[in-house]
Amino acid sequence: MPECFRVQEAASAETTPIWNTAQVLERLSRDQELLREIAEIFLADCPTYMAKLRRGIAELDAEGVERTAHSLKGELSYLGISDLSEKAAELEHLGRECNLHNAAEVFAALECGVPAILNWFAQVREKNPGAQTGKENGTSQ
Repeated sequence: MPECFRVQEAASAETTPIWNTAQVLERLSRDQELLREIAEIFLADCPTYMAKLRRGIAELDAEGVERTAHSLKGELSYLGISDLSEKAAELEHLGRECNLHNAAEVFAALECGVPAILNWFAQVREKNPGAQTGKENGTSQ
């Protein structure tokens, strides 16, 4: 896994960034607190999604793979992480078609990109440890 991760990092450095924060902020009306909340949800959900996909593929649970991949695809898409969203969409399609023969290969490609996103979100959270939403600090709008 680390080798494919390094390849992805090198490729994404020369091409389109893996995540376009400006585009996502535009979609969220430049609401950085909302982006932070969405990122927190993704940080919490993603490891569970990945574990469910790994288990579903190993157990040949096409319905479970379809359902989990659909949820992950939605979060990735909303965050503007199109490369990984496309991989999740491929897994969703394979599950819908009850054809998991290539699912492990697609999952491996997805799994190679996820650490970069999780690390990036974790770094953002570490840089802004005191950031709270309006509800949490009593200043809701």
